Amino acid sequence: MLLLALLLLGCNGKPNDGDGSKTCPSTCQYGCLPDNVTCASPPANLCKNVTCLDRCEDENVLDTNGECDNATGSCTYRKSICVFGCENDTCRKAPLCPETCPFGCEPGTDVCRSAVCPDYCRYGCIPGTIQCNSEPPSSGIKNGDFEEGHTGWNVTGIAFGSAPSDGALVNSRGLYQNVPYSGYSGAYFASSYLPNMDKRAMGNITSEPFFINKKYLEFLVIGQLSGQIYVELVVNKTVVHHFEPDNPFSPFRRVVWNLSAYSGKSGVIKVVDLSNRNYIEVDDFRLVDTPSPNAGERYVDRNRNFSVIPPLNWVVGPGTQQGQLFMYGSRENNYTNQITIMSENVDAGETTESYFAKCKTGLALLLQNYSVISESNVNIGGLNAEQIDYTYVLTNITLRSREVFLVHDNVGYKISAIAAEKSFARHSDEFDACIKSFELAD
Repeated sequence: MLLLALLLLGCNGKPNDGDGSKTCPSTCQYGCLPDNVTCASPPANLCKNVTCLDRCEDENVLDTNGECDNATGSCTYRKSICVFGCENDTCRKAPLCPETCPFGCEPGTDVCRSAVCPDYCRYGCIPGTIQCNSEPPSSGIKNGDFEEGHTGWNVTGIAFGSAPSDGALVNSRGLYQNVPYSGYSGAYFASSYLPNMDKRAMGNITSEPFFINKKYLEFLVIGQLSGQIYVELVVNKTVVHHFEPDNPFSPFRRVVWNLSAYSGKSGVIKVVDLSNRNYIEVDDFRLVDTPSPNAGERYVDRNRNFSVIPPLNWVVGPGTQQGQLFMYGSRENNYTNQITIMSENVDAGETTESYFAKCKTGLALLLQNYSVISESNVNIGGLNAEQIDYTYVLTNITLRSREVFLVHDNVGYKISAIAAEKSFARHSDEFDACIKSFELAD
């Protein structure tokens, strides 16, 4: 019996496996030591001295809400995307100002701050610098219609791109929002959306200083309402006009500012987009003595001899002679599109046909390289009239003109629509609409 007990229990009184190996007791919560008999001690706390701090995983990702894994002693994190990048183990709260911005950035943006012109610069500074202008600012706003790229404007940030936007090209490619662009002047306008197709892009454009010598400043604008989207006029470092647009889609809206209080002073225009959700588009900044008529509004000449509906966003005013009306639009291909209406007394018995014949003779004698394209009879304001299209050369520019002649009550009327030959087809319809709107006063 003793021998049987030793075989079954072993010398220490514990059971033996059939092959002579030992089995770790089930009471050992953490297993046994290598002898498979002695219970192992509880494992050390691997997370005891581990602190899982937030950290930048890369330049755009922040590891946060870290928790230690007791099995490995390593941290596991929740990943957060940093919109403005990760730095010093936290997300930046604002964009990083580029090193290329010599005057720093606008607060809370990566848009370069414009140079602050010193007080001692009598004529202001060269745009984008603190270098004083040596001459007074020019009269009028340089390249206010953006037909010559960004000439005359200082561009900061990326929103406005390297050049203005071509309205016809944008429309043909369907890049507009909601409805095609309309109501802009000429071929181009400045946009903080189209160059990057990104509402988040930010930037601004600032005009060269200009001499305020007229009563009003006009411009066209499209923009989404936001305190970070606006147009300003600055005179003597003071903002004297501030406008926040609220027309996010086409057509462009015309804004008029009264500058009577600032006559003779130097002004600067700032177009600002500091929003990462909205955008602004502008065109046709100009100084005028008389605000342009609203779209579709009939203009009556100062002597009330006739009236007409001008093309959209054209400047209208009396000419240098009595009975003359002058309208002008954008500048394209080195020529400013224009329409003039003249009235003059004619001999008794003069007819539209004879008046037209005399005027044609004058054209052939006075104009260089005069060449007739077409002639036709038309009806203007309920009256029969004669129309002629022709080309001629003026200071090395080939121009095309559409002129209409009529006689009524011993008064001869001549309506002339002129543009560079390369631009004429683009404006032919609005020329016709204006000409056909002509009416004699009652």
